Amino acid sequence: MARLTKRRQADTKAIQHLWAAIEIIRNQKQIANIDRITKYMSRVHGMHPKETTRQLSLAVKDGLIVETLTVGCKGSKAGIEQEGYWLPGDEIDWETENHDWYCFECHLPGEVLICDLCFRVYHSKCLSDEYRLRDSSSHWQCPVCRSIKKKNTNKQEMSTYLRFIVSRMKERAIDLNKKGKDSKHPMYRRLVHSAVDVPTIQEVKPARSPVPHTPRAPR
Repeated sequence: MARLTKRRQADTKAIQHLWAAIEIIRNQKQIANIDRITKYMSRVHGMHPKETTRQLSLAVKDGLIVETLTVGCKGSKAGIEQEGYWLPGDEIDWETENHDWYCFECHLPGEVLICDLCFRVYHSKCLSDEYRLRDSSSHWQCPVCRSIKKKNTNKQEMSTYLRFIVSRMKERAIDLNKKGKDSKHPMYRRLVHSAVDVPTIQEVKPARSPVPHTPRAPR
């Protein structure tokens, strides 16, 4: 049964800034408490303390930041119990995470519709009227899955077309052949559910038919 659900609530850009703040504070052998985090976010990113507190609270609810109670051991906070924040460990059961956490169209959090056939999710406002949910008791399929059902091209032909398109793209932009620079970051998988880049597309098994020759476009 299709329904709107909140997969994530915190802003993805704010999350990355908060992770950096916590990491930097922890590397200085200090407790990453609310005061230090808000000061860092205000100084480095110009974020208002109230917004930092709000995003931090949402990040904790999303499981993207861990909140603990820690006793200060030096300075004015010595012996005082205070909230401390940490980067999450690797305790997520990835096999149960069948769907993305962010809208496939705008890549932002919030209430989303979950596709019955693939990992994609969408905000209702990001869908055209044609694809919006009509009946909550029915199943819902995303625009991508619906378009695939309507296709008139078989997998072999599609593979040929994709390989040709990728080769033309690489001619014009060398960096497209590189994997994302942050793909090895320990937190990468917590924001990117299903990464697709040019090297990944190239790993698709080649089609049997040769790539059609097309004259090079004039420069």
